Amino acid sequence: STQSRSSAASDVYKRQDPKLTSEEFSKLMHMSRTQLHRKLTSIVGLSTTAFIRSQRLKIASQLLKESDSTTSEIAYQVGFNSPSYFTRCFKEAYGHTPTEYASKNT
Repeated sequence: STQSRSSAASDVYKRQDPKLTSEEFSKLMHMSRTQLHRKLTSIVGLSTTAFIRSQRLKIASQLLKESDSTTSEIAYQVGFNSPSYFTRCFKEAYGHTPTEYASKNT
């Protein structure tokens, strides 16, 4: 079913290294990168890269609520190579910077 595929993709992502690439992700899902891209686009409306980023941001939002780590530490922990890019993506997804989000949700 569509829901179980989406859930399986989320589960696979959660167990993986933050350095997970779309290539590795497609191997873990036992399908080609093109097939994975098509499936994710049809199921969740996101490209593989956007899906991976959304999962990283979801994990980061939890860490911001639950840990004492800095924004930069969390950015690296979830797989972003640049804290400024992490902040830009986070604000786009959540409407607040990570610092604002953490202060409102702790």
